[in-house]
Amino acid sequence: NMDDLNHMYSWLLDRDISNWHPADSRPKTKAYRIAISNAIPNHIKWLKTLFVDNVDLSIVFKNRKGYYYTSAKTLYSCFNNWMITNHLMNEGQFKSQSFKKVLQDIKGITFDKNIKIDGKALRMVVFKKVDIIDELSKYEFNVDADDDDIMDFDTMSDDE
Repeated sequence: NMDDLNHMYSWLLDRDISNWHPADSRPKTKAYRIAISNAIPNHIKWLKTLFVDNVDLSIVFKNRKGYYYTSAKTLYSCFNNWMITNHLMNEGQFKSQSFKKVLQDIKGITFDKNIKIDGKALRMVVFKKVDIIDELSKYEFNVDADDDDIMDFDTMSDDE
């Protein structure tokens, strides 16, 4: 009925939505958190695996005074293997230049850094763990938190 439709349309137009922020008021369900987690770039997930999940970093890096370093070749190989193992990429799909570009945008990662080890100058990729963990804190990895998708009608007014 057109009258009902017009009544609903008028009701919607009369609502004050100036203080409504849909991103803030949406339910943070497990499905929502999984979707957000799945949108995290693979290189960020890989860095989390290395620097947060307590894996043995000596597999990839050498460590001196809070700085981790490795050759670009070892770094690329490690990431490539991780991607294939986690079924995120097929053999032969890895592109080192695009990987290098995304890592260069992360605070705490420096490519082609000249470092001196045992009297020899070497070009390495250097990671500062503190800065990388700070960068990773920008992402939401926890998908197992309790759902807050229960609509509590007791706390809602009739206007909501």
